[in-house]
Amino acid sequence: MEEFCKAHYEGNTRDRKALVRRGVYLPLLFDGDCMLDDALIVVGDLLPEEASQAIPVLTWKLNIPCGHLIISAECGEEEYIRRAVQNKREEHYQVFEWVDVSTGDYRVDLYATPPRFILRLSSLTEPLTMPNMEDGWFELPPLGEFFDDENDDDDDDDDG
Repeated sequence: MEEFCKAHYEGNTRDRKALVRRGVYLPLLFDGDCMLDDALIVVGDLLPEEASQAIPVLTWKLNIPCGHLIISAECGEEEYIRRAVQNKREEHYQVFEWVDVSTGDYRVDLYATPPRFILRLSSLTEPLTMPNMEDGWFELPPLGEFFDDENDDDDDDDDG
């Protein structure tokens, strides 16, 4: 906890990237508030319907030695991370989710599906290549861009 807070809040981009490469945390920057309100967290396989609609967004890894996956929507202030790590909830302001999982290394797949994101965890069986990061964060396109076909290259219709 202290190592994470020091690197995340007092460190530089290199410090934050080092934690991400080790699988300590996965900093995702979503475009807009409440993007994870309808998110689905799956440990294991997606249901066939989910898999048929899922658009891959990002794959990375997490090391979860304590058996607790914490998803926090407020990483901007250390106070919120400390509350999340201690599983201290406020009555009318929930900014994190706590999920008990088996300890170990996980592959994390983030998918976009109408109308939400799916975060899937499965056993990590092979090393993963580091995706591009901006300032220590993974930049994600807005959810709507996954389903908006106005700018698709495939929309050029040559039917005469």
